[in-house]
Amino acid sequence: MGGQIVWSEGFGCADVENHGKALPDTAYRTASIGKAMTATAALELVEQHKLELDVPIQIYCPRFPEKQWPVTARDLISQTSGIRHYEGPNLDAETFNTHHYEHVSDALELIKEDPLKQQPGEDMLYSTWGYVVLGCVLEGASHQEYRTFMRKTILEPAAMTATRADDPRALIPNRARGYVFEAGELKNSRWSDMSSKMSAGGWVSTAPDLVRFMNAWMAGRFVSPATMRTMLEPYKLRSRTIDNFGMGWFIDDYHGMKAGLYPGAARRK
Repeated sequence: MGGQIVWSEGFGCADVENHGKALPDTAYRTASIGKAMTATAALELVEQHKLELDVPIQIYCPRFPEKQWPVTARDLISQTSGIRHYEGPNLDAETFNTHHYEHVSDALELIKEDPLKQQPGEDMLYSTWGYVVLGCVLEGASHQEYRTFMRKTILEPAAMTATRADDPRALIPNRARGYVFEAGELKNSRWSDMSSKMSAGGWVSTAPDLVRFMNAWMAGRFVSPATMRTMLEPYKLRSRTIDNFGMGWFIDDYHGMKAGLYPGAARRK
């Protein structure tokens, strides 16, 4: 109501072993919701004339080598860069990373030598690693470490005081545990350090904080109305239009209203 949170409640368990209940301030991994936050921050830099969308990304991120085709920030944000997703012989190590990276650009060592899967702009190819590269681009364009830049650009303006890096070594109040089902039995999920994919979803946040992010986004506190419309317009490829993806958001129609979904919440139609 009026941009204010009027109701918040937790359901179920946040910590099964210790009978910890889920509360309104329980902290969960954002996963790919973090991509929408990174995309928003990137478009802020564009409006500030600190980031150009259509120049080779090596201008901002020299640690990512040139490929068989040039890659731009526009390609990264729109998920059309051709950078691969999780795959190959190191899939398990990539999915359950155990090394801590202090800078998003450090994690590029995992994928920087791989060729592109397609020519940028040819088709949509969802890629977490593409958004890790985008984090490196933001560091170069803003001249700030990614976490510091995001705190100043997204978290503080939206009053997201409970959102922070998902560092498994840190003591994070009310952090929910992760679980998996194996052969019908509930078990603790494997340990993973999300710093390898920080700019693609390496945050923990609460439900109220994520509401604050969207309230701030819709209120135009991050980017202009024109940029917001661009982010929610179906992305145009060379040969066709991606009906359900714009610049950093999956998009859909919800009872006649345009709805933005976090990257990963919808599949290509």
